[in-house]
Amino acid sequence: VTVGSLTFNSALSEKDPEAYTGSANATLSNIGFFDADTQFKGTIPQIAMTTSLADRAAKSPMTKEQVRTRPQSGYPDFFNVFSFLFGAPERVQTTVTGLDAVNAQLQQAMISAKTPDMRAKFLQGILGVSAISGMGKPLPADPASKYYDVVFSKDGNVMINGTDFGALVTTTTTANGAPVLP
Repeated sequence: VTVGSLTFNSALSEKDPEAYTGSANATLSNIGFFDADTQFKGTIPQIAMTTSLADRAAKSPMTKEQVRTRPQSGYPDFFNVFSFLFGAPERVQTTVTGLDAVNAQLQQAMISAKTPDMRAKFLQGILGVSAISGMGKPLPADPASKYYDVVFSKDGNVMINGTDFGALVTTTTTANGAPVLP
């Protein structure tokens, strides 16, 4: 994954020694991704996020070794890394631009895939992107963008626009990597 540009600003206050709370905004532009197995290249033009760091924010940033060996929780991995380095947001308002275009690119790549294994990987990507895209609320002013209200609970659940995201992404695969839906 590559990010063309990242802007991050925050208004944090120190509630306890080394524990910060407050608002933060991040905008990632021209997010490119490449899958070496399938040779798929895709781009999401922009992801914009607004959040407030929770009272349960991390006490201090972790070392790279601590992040690598940290215990896993029910949150997606990116959340664990972010929360250990900066603090734990309880809610993130996100606008993603161009997700449906990525889905169309994946569909086209699946049609031209040379092996059943590659088609299965593309199908898994299509299902994942479709699930996330389907949960988004269209923005009337920008049809290429969708809004997501992401809530992280203390028990590890991730709700996106009121839907339990963990229940959607829990899949198993067959021996050849094809997804088996729950």
